[in-house]
Amino acid sequence: MSAKKTLTKEDNKVELGESSNVIGEELKKLLNAETGIQSDEQIKENKKQVKKRKVEESRKIHESVLPEVVNETDTQLTTEKQKARFQELESEIGTGLGDIESGTMRIAVALTEIREEKLYRSEYSSFQVYCEERWNLSRGYCNKLVDGLRVYRNLEMKIEPKLLPESVNTVVDLSSLPGDKQVLVFRKGLKEAGKKGNGKKPTRQSLKLIADIEKEKINGRMTKESQSRNQQSRKVTVKKNLVLYNL
Repeated sequence: MSAKKTLTKEDNKVELGESSNVIGEELKKLLNAETGIQSDEQIKENKKQVKKRKVEESRKIHESVLPEVVNETDTQLTTEKQKARFQELESEIGTGLGDIESGTMRIAVALTEIREEKLYRSEYSSFQVYCEERWNLSRGYCNKLVDGLRVYRNLEMKIEPKLLPESVNTVVDLSSLPGDKQVLVFRKGLKEAGKKGNGKKPTRQSLKLIADIEKEKINGRMTKESQSRNQQSRKVTVKKNLVLYNL
């Protein structure tokens, strides 16, 4: 015969308390459902869902702005075209070096494209290394040719073709001048050369002299403007001091 368990008052209180808690939670859930009030668990769950949606939206946006996948065949084709073009330009440089006096234009055009397109990168770490190791030319000389070509192309838009120089070396000293001043200097050079007759074109030396004079004028104007600004600044400072000390 099994012994009958006797419940004490304390046991009854515990059972009643547990039952009350369960009933209270159920009532709370019903009340929240009717009134629209969320429990702490529901709030946490909603936060998780919101965070999950944000992550998903962020992923979709990121995917939408990613660049299109480049076809490996297209990349190889581009590289092959670049290599072929690089070889063509190097051939032009080699031909130009064979006659350095008349070949500078050819060399300058090729070097400009090689530098701008960075075609040297497959074999050389920099344009300077390429010029020195491949052609035994200094970077400064190559850059001068490129700068001279830039001047030449600027002159092409303003000067008659038959009057243009045959070599970019002729106009390389004009590269530091603004575009309009380059044209002005070259026209002055043409005028000076015309005085000598025989339809001569300006030499590099004559253009350099004219360019230097133009640079001095520009620097002189800049110096005068700077001096004028300094004088104005000093006058303002003096006036402020007079007002400050009631003089």
